[in-house]
Amino acid sequence: MSDKDLTKFWSKYMPDRPASEGVLSKVVGTNPSGPSGVEAALDVEYIMGIAPGVDTEFWGFQGQDFCLDLKKFGDMILSTDDSPVVFSISYGWQGPLKQIGCEPTNSMDFDTDLAAIAAKGISILISSGDSGSAATSGGGPEPPGPPPACDNVQQDTALTGSSIKLGGLAGSSVDACCAKALKRGYAGWTYTKTKFMGECLGFESVDGTKSSKKSTSGTTKPGPPGPPPPPPSGITLYPSWPASSPWVTAVGATRFINQDPTGAAGEMATDQFGSGGGFSTMWGQSPNATWQTAAVQAYLKADAVDLPPAGSFPPNGRGTPDVSALGEGFQVIADGQTQSVGGTSASSPTFAGMISVINGARMAAGKPALGFLNPWLYKNTAMFKDVTVGSNKVSRAGSKLKYGWACLPGWDAATGIGTPLFGKMLESAMQN
Repeated sequence: MSDKDLTKFWSKYMPDRPASEGVLSKVVGTNPSGPSGVEAALDVEYIMGIAPGVDTEFWGFQGQDFCLDLKKFGDMILSTDDSPVVFSISYGWQGPLKQIGCEPTNSMDFDTDLAAIAAKGISILISSGDSGSAATSGGGPEPPGPPPACDNVQQDTALTGSSIKLGGLAGSSVDACCAKALKRGYAGWTYTKTKFMGECLGFESVDGTKSSKKSTSGTTKPGPPGPPPPPPSGITLYPSWPASSPWVTAVGATRFINQDPTGAAGEMATDQFGSGGGFSTMWGQSPNATWQTAAVQAYLKADAVDLPPAGSFPPNGRGTPDVSALGEGFQVIADGQTQSVGGTSASSPTFAGMISVINGARMAAGKPALGFLNPWLYKNTAMFKDVTVGSNKVSRAGSKLKYGWACLPGWDAATGIGTPLFGKMLESAMQN
């Protein structure tokens, strides 16, 4: 996270606040020099912007081994006596964890740490994912191969020519890269896989190809119709982990209806991407998430006619998200440039910032930090604006999915119990 980017953000978007508040109080782990990554900038700029004056630390673990890095992170929290009391994490995986090299023992180790962190009185908020219901066939988080609009697809190949980097969700998958290049009228595209978010290049002109082991390329001419959809019996829906751990608060995403920034028409589940949600096969509602059982079972009963196929999800699994917040149209400064981004990686630091402000009020009144949030949240749903429009039948690239979770009154697997009404949350927290 670049100090220069944070300073510029503070000057541009927080002009009435002292410049001294727009500075990280501490860095734990690693924070590479150079320009900010968009994800890091989004997290830091908005958790600090929502909670100005609250000391904010940057905890970085860039080993590129997801489960191992998480374990280092958890161990560091547990061994640090003066660690922050609120953390926001914007990373996760909606699919089989073996796809990113995580063995069951790895995920269990970190979940054990999360239970200990909750017991220590620390709030962990995690983005619920941007792949909607992640409804797939064949056990993966994304359908194999490119969409029909991607022609002449070549694996292990990169294009050469005049190109430009396509940001945002374009780097999330082959499908998303092609879709963005097609939408912008580029002649071709190259998607290069990295450990998490990949890189997408759009080519204004193509003059050749070169071998590249981790790249997939193609042109954007219309292709032949795709294969028929697989039968329902092969469908699996995936929530995001570690957001599906029962010891964290999973945060989904919404947008304003009619894109009206006044909010007069209310909010709906985001459809620029899918607000991640669903039911965990790793953790049940009992015995560790009983605070949500009544709300989740009421939802499954109310949505009975529109549920995904039996066997595609565990109805007694820990349900996510728990809550939601706005997740589209965030202005981030990274590498000195203003970029418009979105994702549950925007909504999680937003919600975390609100919890930080509430904790500040509690501590000023001689009360402890809120700690593990979920029992309090589910017991006080009047603190939230219920979201009843939309669904998460939306992929990371914004395309429609056949199966997913509809927004209904009460808790749902697209937006949780709703979006925060800060005044009511503060009032409840001060009485608690």
